Amino acid sequence: MDSQHFCIRSLTQLPHFSEGSVINREIKSRHYQIGETIRFSSSSSRVVCLATSKLTGEKVVLKVVNLNEDHGYLIELRLPTRLDIPYTIRPIDHFISSPFGCLVFPHVKSRPCRPQSWQTWLRVLHSLFESLTSLHSNHYAHLDIKPSNILLHRVKSRVKEVYLIDFGLSEFISPESSIDSDSENKSLSIDGYFEDSALSIDGSCFSGTFPFIDPMYMRTGVPSVQSDMWSIGVMVAQSMATKPTMFFKYSSSFSDQYKQAVTFPSRFQSWVEKEKGMKERLRNSVLLHLVRNVLKLNPDERWTSSCALTYADQEMQKYNIRPLVKKI
Repeated sequence: MDSQHFCIRSLTQLPHFSEGSVINREIKSRHYQIGETIRFSSSSSRVVCLATSKLTGEKVVLKVVNLNEDHGYLIELRLPTRLDIPYTIRPIDHFISSPFGCLVFPHVKSRPCRPQSWQTWLRVLHSLFESLTSLHSNHYAHLDIKPSNILLHRVKSRVKEVYLIDFGLSEFISPESSIDSDSENKSLSIDGYFEDSALSIDGSCFSGTFPFIDPMYMRTGVPSVQSDMWSIGVMVAQSMATKPTMFFKYSSSFSDQYKQAVTFPSRFQSWVEKEKGMKERLRNSVLLHLVRNVLKLNPDERWTSSCALTYADQEMQKYNIRPLVKKI
């Protein structure tokens, strides 16, 4: 089976989608030739596939979502453009044919975020913190930061551009909705985190991908802009290990996922002290200092994106590291 037929088969797994459906005819009427599947959601609510514009011959990315199941269509369409967020890929076309919506993005030849040196990580993080500072200053949180949602464009094996994508789970964070730090955070002991009774939700009330979800968000169901900083900390910490899976084990149990998340800072620190299994090119105090300051159980104690941006900027100047190209 060729890639085009496989992609069509993936699309037909979306409820109410068929080769003769209105949305498929709409895709063709817009002069897009479907190519190969890039990503297929486990919930069967969206398919991301590569396509070619018959008008320009250029490759594009189609994100087809079932609007009854996936509620992030409009926010992903509007947020990056309306807030003028740097280092993002913005839709160049969109259309709705109920119950489906389709977002069309320019195709960027890239790979998920897995830098192999601390210098490259610092450049990538500098760009990410700039994006998040723009997002957070407008009271939005991304809430699904992970390697596959950060794309690195390389030229001759060197990272030249970085893109933060997939804003479909982003939420507006009202300043009034923040958790009272005295009553919820500072008085809560580590032991209290282990107690199942400390969980006020069942795991179905929050967005994100394990193991990058903020444990305070998991505990309360209330996200914050600092949830994104936790996600970045986990992502960088995992990249330092020769076996990234050593810190987390897959579990379908929400309680078990929560316990793994809340013990991660202490487990990571113990691992660092032993310094066994750490990638030599990532063994650097700059990254470690940053990770320690965002992997805080109390969101109020984590560095903000603007604080982390200042730190990254200072370290890049110190080591004469150039920032990545800014694409808006």
